[in-house]
Amino acid sequence: MIRLFIHYLIAFFVLTLYGGQVCPFVESLTLMEWASSTVILFAIAFLVNAGLRKRLCRITPIPSSYVMFNTTFITFMGGSGGVAIGIYNALVRGFPVMSGLKLIMGWFLIGFFYVPRHHTCK
Repeated sequence: MIRLFIHYLIAFFVLTLYGGQVCPFVESLTLMEWASSTVILFAIAFLVNAGLRKRLCRITPIPSSYVMFNTTFITFMGGSGGVAIGIYNALVRGFPVMSGLKLIMGWFLIGFFYVPRHHTCK
């Protein structure tokens, strides 16, 4: 669980900086506005991922890599990642769709490189 937390913490800092560097709309936000949106999404993703991980590991000590990959990837990407923040920015802040797509790409890459390392119950 500590590895999971450390990864989410590092990803939070990387994606907070990435958003401001890649998207001029995100760059127009203050650091506190952007970081608060991001930290809320990361907290939700962490809690959901940790809960699903515990449940899967109770069922079997070594869940299939396929199941763990899908669980972690979808939790990180779809449940609270780039899709959610893209929709939030479009609806609440009036950002264009291209802004959301840039953020989705960043969350996708972080999630993709994260998943292969964390597919066991250790």
